[in-house]
Amino acid sequence: MTNAPSPSDDQSAMPQQQLLLVTGLSGAGKSTTLAVLEDLGWETIDNFPVRLLKRLVAMPDESRGPLAIGFDSRTRG
Repeated sequence: MTNAPSPSDDQSAMPQQQLLLVTGLSGAGKSTTLAVLEDLGWETIDNFPVRLLKRLVAMPDESRGPLAIGFDSRTRG
């Protein structure tokens, strides 16, 4: 038996992507929040289609910084 960590246990081998989902109804301040995050160096997307989220997150891009995505709470995926 060995004590070596399995590949699934080694989190350091996986690139860490910061992802923030900003949700709320119209007028809740989502766009303002995204603007502040953009000023702080985040990449932001407003009104992103929920059905495309899985594909966006799966895209490998080590050069991408932290990402914030705004969704309207009424959006259907």
